[in-house]
Amino acid sequence: MSTTIVCAPPVDSGAAEVARIHVAAGAQVAAGDLLVTLETPCVYVDVEVPRSRMVRSLEVALGDRVVQGEQLLVVGDVREALPVTRPDPASPTWKLGGPRPKCPSVGSAISHIEVIVDQRRNG
Repeated sequence: MSTTIVCAPPVDSGAAEVARIHVAAGAQVAAGDLLVTLETPCVYVDVEVPRSRMVRSLEVALGDRVVQGEQLLVVGDVREALPVTRPDPASPTWKLGGPRPKCPSVGSAISHIEVIVDQRRNG
């Protein structure tokens, strides 16, 4: 199983707003497809996937504010079925506005791919 957690890239203002979500859980994405667009006061930051994957879960919603290292979504191999999981209502991440998980450190069991980031001037 090859699962990749896509994290918010560094942005000039320190935080960004999720301006657009281009995919849904279960969607197959090809290399170069947009995953999310983040907005700062100065630029739009497009987060793309560098190779074909399947979106396993979305960790953000439209309008969420994110900082570098926060999880945006999880992608995995296209050939694998989505896991059947039920969120734990007692979990703090289940509550609206609760803390978003941080990306794992290098060397964890999660494989990493480099996510392509494209910054465009806002305005």
